[in-house]
Amino acid sequence: VHVSDDALRMHLRERMFLPIALPGSTCCCSAPLDAQHVHTCPSLGAARIRRHDGIKKLLAKYAARSYVVREEPSRLISGSRARPDLLIALPDGDMHVDVSCTYMGLNANGPLDQRAKEKQQKYASLSLFLPFVVGSTGELHQMAEAVLARLLPARAERDAARAELLGALIEGNYWLLRAAMS
Repeated sequence: VHVSDDALRMHLRERMFLPIALPGSTCCCSAPLDAQHVHTCPSLGAARIRRHDGIKKLLAKYAARSYVVREEPSRLISGSRARPDLLIALPDGDMHVDVSCTYMGLNANGPLDQRAKEKQQKYASLSLFLPFVVGSTGELHQMAEAVLARLLPARAERDAARAELLGALIEGNYWLLRAAMS
C-alpha cells in the first residue's frame, strides 16, 4: 500500500482505537475531534465526497480494462433522485454499482451489512445492482469482493486492486481529518 506517512499514522491509530488527534482538538464545526466525528461530521461533505470519488475512480479504472463504463449515469429510477455511481456494460447485461464508505464504529452489528442492505433497498428496481461498501478501516463487504471478482478474474489483479483501494481509503480518511482541523 502506497500512502503518506501521516495518513498511515492516522490509519494505524484508528485501527488500534487510539485518539487520531491531540487531546482538546476540535473540528472546524467546533465539536470535539475523534474518529467517529471525523467520519460523520456533516461539515466535511466535500472531503467525504473526495474520498468516495477516489474509490469510485479506481473501480471505474478496473472495469474499463474489459468493459464499457459510465460514471454517474443519468437517473435510472423514475421519480427518484437516486443514481448509481457506475454503469458497467457486461456481456450478460448492465451491472450497476454504488460506492459507499462506511464508518465501522456506527453499529456493532455489522455496519457493512447494514449499509449494503440500505443500498440494495434504494436500488431494488435495477436488474443487476451490487453495492461496493468499504469500511472506514479498509474492510470490503462480500458484495464488494464479488464486484472485484467479476471485474478482475485473476487473483493477483484483485490483490493489487485491494491494496490500491486501501491506499485511496487511507488517504481519503486523512483528507477528512485535515479538513476537520482546518
